[in-house]
Amino acid sequence: MGSAIQKALMHVMACAMLLASPLLYAEDTLQQCGQGAINAAGKQVGTATLWMQDCKQPWQAQSKRLRFDYTAKIPGWAFKKAASVILARNLSLGLWKQHKALFDQVTHAYQPIKPGDSYILAYDTAQHSMHLSLNDKPQITATGQQLDQYFLIWFGEKPFNVVLKKQLLGL
Repeated sequence: MGSAIQKALMHVMACAMLLASPLLYAEDTLQQCGQGAINAAGKQVGTATLWMQDCKQPWQAQSKRLRFDYTAKIPGWAFKKAASVILARNLSLGLWKQHKALFDQVTHAYQPIKPGDSYILAYDTAQHSMHLSLNDKPQITATGQQLDQYFLIWFGEKPFNVVLKKQLLGL
């Protein structure tokens, strides 16, 4: 009986380490590239910070981490709606339809936030995995090469906010 409990505990610890490792990786090996204000409905609701492997290289096809620190209360549905709408307007209709279920895995994990909360969205190119955490608590880990395109929400031709895009990417 003790052996079964020990195996279960080891499995839980291994899973926790796997979920946490991309966030630690991002903090330990990525460079801080830019920071900017998150504005919604005409007011600042937080700050976003971007880390990447190489800030001088294009954001695509490299590991990256976005941290969003909020100073306002935002309902979960607002994140979900904005993410879906902005991502759809930055992808071709074919790509959007083909990969919508994959993107929705991340989008549906958003929760309501209050002042002081922070989201971290990290993409690991080696694993093709996306990790979303709220206040350092994992919300979801999804795997798929197309998940890198989720960052079109902030870096696409029609991003959430053009000024924030420029501040994060140092343009």
